Amino acid sequence: MLTACQMSTPLRGSREIQDCSNLLNDITGDREAHHYEEHSTGVIMTVYTKAPTKWLLVDRETGQVYQGSAHGDWDRLDPVVKPEKKKDFNG
Repeated sequence: MLTACQMSTPLRGSREIQDCSNLLNDITGDREAHHYEEHSTGVIMTVYTKAPTKWLLVDRETGQVYQGSAHGDWDRLDPVVKPEKKKDFNG
């Protein structure tokens, strides 16, 4: 699934990614979006690793992407749209 949102630069030392706002459209196309079961209470998910920065967390519903940090947190990777790649919809 991550291939729909390719990294613009290698993970090492960079927190920039390409625009992932259309992640669901790229994945589902004309099909109806997948619906995920929601629990009545929150679920804690834990990752034990010696290399936390290699991990990515992708919210498949919203397209938000997070990278593990050395401090044990998840850092949000904000989409970056390069001006030369931005589409002009004004005609």
